[in-house]
Amino acid sequence: TATRCLVHLVREIDSPGSFEFAVAATQSIPWTQDLERERFLTFRGLAWAYALRGSHEIALRYACSARDIAPSRMWVTACYADQAYLARMAREDASSNALLRHAIACAKEIEWISPGEERVAILNLVELAADRDVEDATRLLEIYDSIAVSLTPHLALARDRRLHAMESYARGTLFAASGERGPAIELLQSSYSIFTSIGYAWRAAAAALRLNAVTEEISWLRLAADAVQGFPESSVAGEIRKKASGVSDPRAASLTPAQRRVYRLICQGLPDKEIAAALRLSPETVKNHAARVRVAFGVRSRAALIAAAQRNAG
Repeated sequence: TATRCLVHLVREIDSPGSFEFAVAATQSIPWTQDLERERFLTFRGLAWAYALRGSHEIALRYACSARDIAPSRMWVTACYADQAYLARMAREDASSNALLRHAIACAKEIEWISPGEERVAILNLVELAADRDVEDATRLLEIYDSIAVSLTPHLALARDRRLHAMESYARGTLFAASGERGPAIELLQSSYSIFTSIGYAWRAAAAALRLNAVTEEISWLRLAADAVQGFPESSVAGEIRKKASGVSDPRAASLTPAQRRVYRLICQGLPDKEIAAALRLSPETVKNHAARVRVAFGVRSRAALIAAAQRNAG
């Protein structure tokens, strides 16, 4: 239990020396059958901790090992959600999308009746799906809201503000994807404030990055960069650096907000059809925006545009 708690700490907070200690402790423990659940939770936490430090291959290996010993169908689904998230962190979009679709299908089939923290996986899926399919994300949030069993009070998650912040972040992300700017900003600001107050820096950075995307205010990008300093190798830090380089690029600066949103999704590898679904635009509108983006960058193809963006990101 002590090792699992330490792993949970290092998957959220940059604590010098603690990560290495947690890894060493995990590797030295004789994981007997009576410790299988602790082993599962420890491996799952280490997967996230490694990913936040840029070690994506090791992260995915731990995530697979955790899924192999998951104690229930709900936890198996949570592991698929983890793998989808971690694959996106590693910029393996094809794998991430496939895992996301599988996790969503599993989540829709399961009766979520546990009083444990498994339900948090649905919030992760809402976040991931919102950028790909708003209808799926909406259905997932409906599933989450319909869970009839209360979170057990024995969990610290039930007694502090973390869960509220995670819920606000997921809802805010969905509102943003749906074009509902006002409630999106309110919820994302709430999640940012809570994550900042409890030292969950990378989550605060992710919320600030979302706020920058919704508001187009450079101040949120600066706050995101400040928050993520402890995890410079994380995908969140990479996205912030990429976004910051785009701010100084006159080609990106010349785009309208709508064109920038299309540009960002093109750079993530999404085809026009998925961009249209994610932004709730017609395919023809997306096609027109994409054409204007290519003109701004002086390129003629999607591949050349992505290559230009990658060169600019350094």
